[in-house]
Amino acid sequence: MGKTLVNKYIASIKPIYTSFSEFKEDFIKEGEDNGVLFTREFQLALGTFLIQIMMEVDMIKVGVKLDHEGNNITILEIPEEAIPSLPINKPISSPLDLPMIVTPKPYAEGKLGGVIL
Repeated sequence: MGKTLVNKYIASIKPIYTSFSEFKEDFIKEGEDNGVLFTREFQLALGTFLIQIMMEVDMIKVGVKLDHEGNNITILEIPEEAIPSLPINKPISSPLDLPMIVTPKPYAEGKLGGVIL
């Protein structure tokens, strides 16, 4: 969750014409503390903090389930009461984030093109 937020933040401030690696290098040079955004520790801490906030406001709750080998697994669940506050008919993962398996069909006059979802 933390890494996703950092990536979305970087995407929002990075100029379109600049590669991610070039932007990251320049961004770190701008301020010595900027490099922390790219560390796993920061991203995990950010994700943990957001989960704590969501638990505090009852948007998620922690549950324990057994896996097929009988081991306890901690899971995050969305309570029934929180479901109405979620956006309806919005994909959680954007199709643009999914790998492309088939080349998209070209658009032509009178013919629709695009990707198969």
